[in-house]
Amino acid sequence: IFPPGSIGRVVMGEPTSPTPFGTGKLCIRRTGGGLLAASPLMHLSGIVDYPLDAHWAQRHLVEPGSTWAFQVVFRFAGVTSATGGLSATFAE
Repeated sequence: IFPPGSIGRVVMGEPTSPTPFGTGKLCIRRTGGGLLAASPLMHLSGIVDYPLDAHWAQRHLVEPGSTWAFQVVFRFAGVTSATGGLSATFAE
């Protein structure tokens, strides 16, 4: 996942094929709709638990039936990287 003591945030956007990003791979398209910050910058401790509710979905313009990719991008000891990604299709 990521080393405890890392600083990072949850990012989201349109899923795409993995592309190099720091020492990892980014699975979210950086063009068009772009890469959106889904959480504030935070200190990470090995696990991220960031709730997504109806208010969050409205702020980020999540449409029913749309598929979004999520990852955590982080820095540790001066190195930038990203976790493995996951995607979710939002129901109506």
